[in-house]
Amino acid sequence: MAEINKLLSILRDRSTNMISFKKASNELAILIAESVKKEINSESVVLVPILRAGMALLPTFMDTFESARVGFVGIHRDEKAFPHLYYEKLPPLSATDHVIILDPMVATGGSTLVTLEKLTSIGADPTHISIVGMIGAPEGKEAILNRFPSIHLHLAILDEKLDDKKYIFPGLGDFGDRFFGTN
Repeated sequence: MAEINKLLSILRDRSTNMISFKKASNELAILIAESVKKEINSESVVLVPILRAGMALLPTFMDTFESARVGFVGIHRDEKAFPHLYYEKLPPLSATDHVIILDPMVATGGSTLVTLEKLTSIGADPTHISIVGMIGAPEGKEAILNRFPSIHLHLAILDEKLDDKKYIFPGLGDFGDRFFGTN
């Protein structure tokens, strides 16, 4: 846990540059991926990053789950922060596949819920789905587990709350912008 806290403090620091942010993110992704691998006993794994921030976790999870197939979903939030699915490219799924949704930040849970609805509509079994993130908010965790109580949720830390703009507090800012250098 000390290592996770150290990495989270680097990620939370507003003065952390993009290179250091990526390094800390990658190291944290390795720790999370190793933890998830211990809990999954499926030979058939499908990784599904939520575009764009989820792409940051994909290389580490592809290294950890070498034979995993990969699907993609793109979620866009409108001006009211309502999530809309705008892109999907998913492999065929069966109830025996273990699907790992990759999204570094689980705030309201809206993007995750849209992704879960899509995955279960094409054959994924909720008892074989893991959501993997670095930081989450209690509101997002509750929304997801209320709708899909059998989901496995793996977060490095659950932060205090969402602020009035629906951002995780204390959070770390926009993960995708900081990781990809688009802020």
